[in-house]
Amino acid sequence: MGQLNSGAAVVAFGGGPSRVVNQTFCSLVLHLQKSKAKRIYSPKFGLRGLLDEKNPQVFDLSKQPKDLLNKIAQQPGAISGTARRKLNEEKGEPEKLVELLKKNDVRYLYLIGGDDTASVCLQLQRAAQARNYELATFHLAKTIDNDLEGHHHTPGFPSAALFVAHAVQGIEADNRSTGGIQFVICMGKDAGYLSAAASLAKYKEDDGPHAFFLPEQKYSSLQHFLDSLVSKIEEIYSKLGRALVIVSEGIGITVSSNQSTKRVPLLKYILESKGESVVGDNFGGISLSRGTSLGDFLVNAVKSKIKADVRSTTLGYPQRSFPLIYSELDAQDAWLVGKEAVNYTLDGFEEGSVALLEPGAITKTTLLPLVMVGIRKREMPQEYLSPDGCLLNVPLFKEYAVPLIGKKVLPAPLVELVPAYYSFKT
Repeated sequence: MGQLNSGAAVVAFGGGPSRVVNQTFCSLVLHLQKSKAKRIYSPKFGLRGLLDEKNPQVFDLSKQPKDLLNKIAQQPGAISGTARRKLNEEKGEPEKLVELLKKNDVRYLYLIGGDDTASVCLQLQRAAQARNYELATFHLAKTIDNDLEGHHHTPGFPSAALFVAHAVQGIEADNRSTGGIQFVICMGKDAGYLSAAASLAKYKEDDGPHAFFLPEQKYSSLQHFLDSLVSKIEEIYSKLGRALVIVSEGIGITVSSNQSTKRVPLLKYILESKGESVVGDNFGGISLSRGTSLGDFLVNAVKSKIKADVRSTTLGYPQRSFPLIYSELDAQDAWLVGKEAVNYTLDGFEEGSVALLEPGAITKTTLLPLVMVGIRKREMPQEYLSPDGCLLNVPLFKEYAVPLIGKKVLPAPLVELVPAYYSFKT
């Protein structure tokens, strides 16, 4: 293998879209075309389309024009559709899909997504090996959560982080104007990177955000979390007369059972304790950003303890694919991942996750084992955190994040944007 003319290639999306994911997709397709791939296919709605549809729609990308692909690369979202679709091993779905690929002479599989997508790549690789079918299987990183093991950063995160920084700066202007307590709920099921990105809107000590509650913090019970939350907000509110608090959707309660511990997302913990159903996907995740339940819970919990105007905003899905805000480096890195996936194939590699290294003059990549990326998740380093749930070292986080985003496109200090925030002379 490695010549790309020994069989067809399939390119598919998995998980949520992002502002730059089409950069990876189109780069991959263009470089496959250039390398004389026999055929290039992309199923509508990813593997869900192949497995769940009676008559799956498959796009033939072999002769799509270069100028069209370059235009598509600039737009947000996943051009051929995406879905979260775990392969059910008890029902033999990995084997079923491998047989489908074999029937159509597919020898190269490229899935663009996060850790769940990497785990699907691992399932298919193992199923193909068990059937002695040569299938080169590559995972191409994409997740705004920035939580892939071994990856310095992932395409999609810098642009989403930039959106969060701008959105939170607007919310900070509102909170500074009106006072009171304002929660902002950010995406991030397992890592706090995107929530921490709200700190990029912060310039002076009393600028919001004033506190961060992240998945990496451990709370032994709901009461432990609420005590920490209320205590920190009371401290900020008594000092400033207002508080802007960032909460990650993945904030959770650490539950111990059968000599093991796991973090249960707070929203799931609350709903299940009340006997209510939890909407989830087949990877075990729950739909945290589809409504305002978490924000409503936080508002009611704090209102019962602090006499103040308390509000919440859930940033939700605009974080993923907002068209007008993106990082140029993010777009370049996303394109690089597609190109490098083809290069690794041509070099004779047969599996792996294409990972970005720390950016320099030119960002470089490495190829990580699927078993590493598809099973473990990466959290933020503990040195970014403090025991009370606040981001401890904003300058340290900025050292990591600003090079990925670009200093010129970060929100300006509020006093540069809104002169009304100059203080009156007394």
